[in-house]
This record gives sequence, C-alpha cells and structure tokens, in this order.
Amino acid sequence: METTVHGQSFMWLHAVIATAMLLSLLLDFAGLDPIKALVLSAAINGIVAVPILLLLIVMNRDSRIVGQFRISSLYSLVAWMTVAFMALVPVGLLIRSRSIEQRLGSASLAVI
Repeated sequence: METTVHGQSFMWLHAVIATAMLLSLLLDFAGLDPIKALVLSAAINGIVAVPILLLLIVMNRDSRIVGQFRISSLYSLVAWMTVAFMALVPVGLLIRSRSIEQRLGSASLAVI
C-alpha cells in the first residue's frame, strides 16, 4: 500500500522509519548504555546548535533573504544573547568537569 498526499509518494518515509528502527535495535544489542547515549547526543546537539543559530540569525536579519519578514532589533538582541549563552554553557561544563576531576580524581568521575 503506497501512501500518497496530493499525488506525491511518501514511501521513502516508511524506509527512513524502518531504517531507524533497525538501527535502534542494533544499538540495543551492541550493549550501549542508553542513558550515556542520551547524554552524549544532548551534548552534541547543544554544541551543533550554536553555529546553526548563528546562521539563522544572520539570515533572518537580511531582508534579501526573508523580505518583509525580517526580525526586529529586540528579537535579534534576544537571539544573540541566546547564542552567547549556548556558546558559553559547554565551556562552563568543561571547566566544571575538569575541576571535579582534579578534586576527586579521575576514578571518581565515572560515578558522577
């Protein structure tokens, strides 16, 4: 049975969902700790989000790209503050983890 919306086929979507399910099943048998994988993926997403937000802000300030839908100065200020905060959080977490490691020793860091 083929899924169509306005005459367009979405069989590729079913293939993507099936592939994702198979990959998650393989990860389950690989013995990965799901909590560690979740934390790692959240950390990677936080780091990758900064350049994406930078690109979006620059694009949204350019009227050649967005036309009349350009963001206001207030929204731009809030967006730049968000980017600054998101850029500083990983640095702060890295400094904090290093200081904890120095105080407790590297063997105790695995418990935290």
